[in-house]
Amino acid sequence: MGHRLPTILGKAIDDVIRTLNEQSGEDEIVDLVRCVDRMKVLMTELSESAKLRPIIDGSSNPTVVPVFVIR
Repeated sequence: MGHRLPTILGKAIDDVIRTLNEQSGEDEIVDLVRCVDRMKVLMTELSESAKLRPIIDGSSNPTVVPVFVIR
């Protein structure tokens, strides 16, 4: 699974960027850019063997997203 997560995440980033390029609304563009930035940080953490930690949703109603960096 160690090699699959970066591959899956890379494809997700590519998909969000494709979606971003199809958007015209400012709010949607800003949200998608933030999403890509957060996924890139996660990708870096995966490649650097970061410690296990929850990812906190930054929305107006913060919740813990059940995704973890696993090494």
